[in-house]
Amino acid sequence: MNHYTVQPIPLHDRATESYQVPYQKLIVDNLSTESKIGVNDIIYVNGWAPAHSGFEPPLNESFVSKIKNSIVANGESGRVDVAVLRVGFFVEKNVADDIVFVGLFMVGRERGFKCDADVNVKTERDSQRITLTHEIRRPHFDNQEQIRQFIETCQTDLISQLADSIKKAI
Repeated sequence: MNHYTVQPIPLHDRATESYQVPYQKLIVDNLSTESKIGVNDIIYVNGWAPAHSGFEPPLNESFVSKIKNSIVANGESGRVDVAVLRVGFFVEKNVADDIVFVGLFMVGRERGFKCDADVNVKTERDSQRITLTHEIRRPHFDNQEQIRQFIETCQTDLISQLADSIKKAI
């Protein structure tokens, strides 16, 4: 991923499809904050490195807008409250990625990419915190459009998972 890109990657404010939930009212609160990661923030661990920056609007705002615009309350009664606590985008990383010489030979290898969100779903009967996750393995992204498409697909999948969780909460 090119950290020198100035042009932010534009994100949509709705998922690629709408999801119906059997409540009369859906309230969405954004309790998340945008994760700020500097170019010099190096993570010397195996695991997942955050890659949240460079999106417009920020990932958390885009996700909240998608929930509001893509989950439709069409029930006769009841209310569901969704609080978005955290939204993330990560790339799988290992210590060898920090060693420039080794990194040159690893550029084309497949690695994991994931987006996730921590949300709280509260109904009259129950309140539960859930983590929604979408993960793929692939070689690096060739351009910003491929990254944008992944994030859109990823967030749409998270919205679908969230809608399913809301339906099960009845």
